[in-house]
Amino acid sequence: MKNVRLIHLLIVVAISSSFLFAGETSRNQVFEHLYGIKNKVKLNNSTRVLKAPNFNAPTRDIETQFDLLFPNAPMTRTRLITDNMEAWYARWAAISSATESIDMTYFIFDEDVFGLSLLGLMLQKARDGVKIRMMVDSRGSAKLTSKKGRKYLKAFADTGNLEVRIFNNIWKSILNMPITLNFIKDVKNVIASNHDKIIIVDSETVIVGGRNISKDYMTDVKDHEGAYRDTDVLLKSRGIAFQIRAAFDEEYNRHKNHEIPPCDIKKSTQKIFIAARVMKRWINGYGEYSKLKRDTYLNDYVDQFNAQVRKYPLLKNYAAYKSFQGQREYPVQILDKHSMTDGGIRNDITPNIVKLMKASKEEIIIQNPYVILTESAEAAIIEAGNRGVRILILTNSPTSSDSFATQAIFIKEWDKIVNLPGVELWAIQSKHKLHAKVFIFDHSISVVGTYNMDPMSEQINSEVVAVIKSRTLAERGRLRIETDLKEAIQYHVKSRNQVEVSPDNTSDPKKVKWLHRLGSVLKIFRSLI
Repeated sequence: MKNVRLIHLLIVVAISSSFLFAGETSRNQVFEHLYGIKNKVKLNNSTRVLKAPNFNAPTRDIETQFDLLFPNAPMTRTRLITDNMEAWYARWAAISSATESIDMTYFIFDEDVFGLSLLGLMLQKARDGVKIRMMVDSRGSAKLTSKKGRKYLKAFADTGNLEVRIFNNIWKSILNMPITLNFIKDVKNVIASNHDKIIIVDSETVIVGGRNISKDYMTDVKDHEGAYRDTDVLLKSRGIAFQIRAAFDEEYNRHKNHEIPPCDIKKSTQKIFIAARVMKRWINGYGEYSKLKRDTYLNDYVDQFNAQVRKYPLLKNYAAYKSFQGQREYPVQILDKHSMTDGGIRNDITPNIVKLMKASKEEIIIQNPYVILTESAEAAIIEAGNRGVRILILTNSPTSSDSFATQAIFIKEWDKIVNLPGVELWAIQSKHKLHAKVFIFDHSISVVGTYNMDPMSEQINSEVVAVIKSRTLAERGRLRIETDLKEAIQYHVKSRNQVEVSPDNTSDPKKVKWLHRLGSVLKIFRSLI
């Protein structure tokens, strides 16, 4: 029995470790390290010029379906955020405006100047009397939740108005993993994450979407080549805050959350306060933070954070930012999904997206970084395609993806997706990595959130999305996606009148070869990716 448990544990560690390094953080460096190559792709002339798709006239049927599914959707002031710097300003403004409460949960919360300055800003709010609850995922925020990094979180926990929890400590879960006949289910429980990205301020203002807290999500690509393309929504209404707080509470109060053990926090507290001061001065356009004349021992922190913000010269227009500038109210509904840890049972996202797909008459746009179709997703696409619905899927290629695990499966399955009825499959061909998770149905209904098109999101992780009924907002989303298509190519299988355009012949050959080998190994773990 001991040998069986040891083998079992070693397998779980190997699988879990692959997930620690897959998705949502840059992986191009991994390939460069393995092969000593850069992503240099030369396209055929026939694939360089992309024409915007022809969008057909919208239909009202999808709006009727929204009303039937969500009859009590609260009217909510709504702003679509597709610009990274605007996304950072929105978060800074929301936290700065708090007078009563802040609830926050993130999958990735980095220890860079963005993560630490936001911690410093919230710690100041806690000291001003604002009640704060914060949760970070142990897998996504591995550095911050490590023994070395959690001192920053502990600085929060020792403030009377602030609670901090770590979701599903992966190493504790591995050690406590039961031995059952359902090995795959056991592994899913171990690797399950809180993938939500939520901010709720004063029970009224909400930010939800794909972005994590890191330079990769909050900077312009002109300042930071590794910046992602992502999408959030800024929402304001008591009704929508009530809905998303329920989603937050259900994960925050789960048994897989862990308290933070004691540690020395004095230097950590000082460091995050310095980070907040440096960031505030920089984004307001006042330049670098001056060295301290008193407490000069803190000037190492000043130098450290000045050096970081100096890399982002475009990030200096916060003073002109207004959270809402004429944005209207629209019906909005929050959909939630539990992680499968401790028997999580809620999944409002998948069935409702399927219903919206079934109600679509003209067009479905899916923008998603990770596309590994589940049975329910594939069935819904086939059903819509057979009715003549145009289905445009925009995702990452081996050139742009940050997840070698999902690309290894995708590169084996892309041709199957292309052959589904009604499907146009496009892939970003630049280094500008896609991370947005957006659905647009018949020019009228938008879904924005954390939900990926893969088994991890549908079956394992917690997720949250906002569903918005607005032709204006949907059109804005479509225009942003049309812009993204300029950096993409459309995949085709070989036919009499069409040469093959695929990941195999439009990406680095060495990387493609390595991905094919990896895909052959990972296919038995497809339901875990």
